[in-house]
Amino acid sequence: MTARRTALTLLPLAAALLLAACSSDNIGHGWSGDARYGTGPDKTKPYPQSEPVDIRGVGGSAIRYEHPTKRGNREYNVFGRHYQVWNGCDSYIETGVASWYGPGFNGRSTSNGEIYNQKGYSAAHKNLPLPSYLKVTNLNNGKAVIVRVNDRGPFHGSRIIDLSEGAARHINMVGAGTAKVKIEYLKVGPGGEVLNASGAAHRASAAVAAA
Repeated sequence: MTARRTALTLLPLAAALLLAACSSDNIGHGWSGDARYGTGPDKTKPYPQSEPVDIRGVGGSAIRYEHPTKRGNREYNVFGRHYQVWNGCDSYIETGVASWYGPGFNGRSTSNGEIYNQKGYSAAHKNLPLPSYLKVTNLNNGKAVIVRVNDRGPFHGSRIIDLSEGAARHINMVGAGTAKVKIEYLKVGPGGEVLNASGAAHRASAAVAAA
């Protein structure tokens, strides 16, 4: 895992925003007809959300509107596999296995050029534009956290997301190392409102975590 992430962060990546989509709780990622849905290599597609995301009372990263960074949003190759960035994302849901990464990467550069803080609420994803925001729910205990995606990965097996230690601890999956999760894309408007949240549009302040 360490070698894989190190290899990826050395790659120059760059720019844009996307239409993401994934699956209902029992679709996960995989094939649907002729099109492959879910995070992964080759020409994957995001599976669209069918209902608003409930972020009421969910802690984690503070949400704000951000333009795509100049690094981290190009198509890229890792260990002989080609990955596309879902530029233009506005809807995405997926279930699968999450892992987390910490001390070995703390202080290193992420794929969009930021410095990784293992105690923060961030995540790595193979296809989402950088940065993006997600609600991540641990399906084993119902605990949820909001994360800001600023890195690429994980590249181990079929895992769909790599959480920072802070985010993993928030949903009680540090000890286990992995957990089955549901991830839901948060579409943030220019004013900071979460456009696809349940009920009226929720502003960023509705999902600010305790330090």
